[in-house]
Amino acid sequence: MRAEWILEGLTPADIAPRGPEIAAAYAAHGMVVFPGLLTHDPHFRRYLADIRYLLGRVLARCGQDVAPDEDLGDLVVRLKAVAPLAGRAVADLGTQPNKFVSANQLKYADFVVRLVRLALGEDAVLATPQAGDSLYFFMPGEYFHRYNLPVHQDYPYLMQSPRQTTLYLGLSKPYDDAGGLEVWPGSQKLGVLACDKNENDHYRVLDAEQRLAGLPCERYRWQVGDLGLFDSLMCHRSIPNTSADHGRVVQIMRYSDLTDADSERYDWASRVYPRRGVTFEEAHPALARS
Repeated sequence: MRAEWILEGLTPADIAPRGPEIAAAYAAHGMVVFPGLLTHDPHFRRYLADIRYLLGRVLARCGQDVAPDEDLGDLVVRLKAVAPLAGRAVADLGTQPNKFVSANQLKYADFVVRLVRLALGEDAVLATPQAGDSLYFFMPGEYFHRYNLPVHQDYPYLMQSPRQTTLYLGLSKPYDDAGGLEVWPGSQKLGVLACDKNENDHYRVLDAEQRLAGLPCERYRWQVGDLGLFDSLMCHRSIPNTSADHGRVVQIMRYSDLTDADSERYDWASRVYPRRGVTFEEAHPALARS
């Protein structure tokens, strides 16, 4: 029997008429997953193609070609073999914030905003936190396990508002050993939880085992085109990629409601993280004049 938070067979056109059902599932579980919802969405397909193109350009520097429909997870594995850290340039384009026009067309598509309002309410003043977008490449190998997060809530990483929802997109084929997401549906009802940081400087919920006792712990295998929406206070953790030759690629986008009183107390500010950049002088030393 499928979990009540998995709603199968929906298309973007079904979001509005199925609104009450979606809102009820989200309120009860703090999450809802729509298998295959984005399979035929033009912005989603364009975004996959855009990422594939740029990864292809990185691989071309190493003398490798990319097929027009090659899975992004397979590309990540190939990249690891020849230039494991070169993919950061592409990941940066999809992160804090997402710079791809195709991704932003999807992020603010009418049916996506409708979903967000079903989660946060019709009267929500919607915004997106500065660190709200993340394009993740989960490569195989123990070295990359440092990037997997322990049991946590998204809110401490993002701030802006504790009334916040996360859009989770599957961008690559699923494999059992390639990692994934472990979630505790209903845990958002516990509110903002105390946390500390682990040895990798990642936030983690204090006494998570005790706090989450009695709540179901679930996993879901994300297919390309699956879309999930979950409360940023719902506890979850990322499962490490323990495979030898499978990669996993996901995109995350977040939205906040600025009517929250705690959010207003600190003037709706977001958490800010440093990102890599380049100056004109660095890129064009022959053209720069002091």
